[in-house]
Amino acid sequence: MLLQISKSFTNYLLKKEIIEYSKKELIIYGFQLTLSTFASMVTILTLSYFFNILYGFIFLFFFMPIRFYAGGYHAQTYRQCYIYTNTCFLGTLAFSNIIFKYNLLHGYILLAMISLLFLFFATPCKNQKNPLDEKEFIKNRINTRILLLIYSFMLIVIYRNYPFIFLLGFNTLFLVSILFIIGNLENKSF
Repeated sequence: MLLQISKSFTNYLLKKEIIEYSKKELIIYGFQLTLSTFASMVTILTLSYFFNILYGFIFLFFFMPIRFYAGGYHAQTYRQCYIYTNTCFLGTLAFSNIIFKYNLLHGYILLAMISLLFLFFATPCKNQKNPLDEKEFIKNRINTRILLLIYSFMLIVIYRNYPFIFLLGFNTLFLVSILFIIGNLENKSF
């Protein structure tokens, strides 16, 4: 279905001579990626509406940009990506609730910080599905590190007044580091 919609959009742009035929496959891929990402975002925000809409925004704010630059595990299909992304949101929310409810933050924070440091120094993931040239690799490394520093500063600022939001943001970054490690293991590149 996603492919058909993307092809229809692309064919429309070709008919209107907005794009060149030589870029057809690239445009189809771009539409698929955009529609898949948008569908995940809408579903996450819809699901978060039943808990607290802010939770969906926090997850997306911490998840999407850093995943773009750091990389990591990628699903085989857009359908799997959609399911995994939404499951990751619900899992991160549930995990954050457990840690918050049982006041387990202090016992777990060291492990999470180690994983974030690993992400900081090992980024970006070398992925065979999305190979980066040297220039892109350096750019993604710098952007990931900048984002991690910004996120860390933000989390430190909100820790005292909004402990659950802190935990959700922190766990989202922890999730990204896990996906990064899985992606590296999958690609056998470390």
